[in-house]
Amino acid sequence: MFASHLLGLTLLVATASFVLGVFVAYAVWGYRSFEVQDLEASITASRAKAVRLREEQSRLHARLQEA
Repeated sequence: MFASHLLGLTLLVATASFVLGVFVAYAVWGYRSFEVQDLEASITASRAKAVRLREEQSRLHARLQEA
């Protein structure tokens, strides 16, 4: 009787630990995914800014050549 209760309690604790571990892993994975998306957005914005700056530099260089 005591052994079956101990086994049931052990299985309950093991299952709860597993579920908690899966939840934590999913939360960490989601956070990392969010970080990656934020980093990708930052890189895209930086590239767009670099393109605008190169275009501005070309325009200024052309104006300088005209003068």
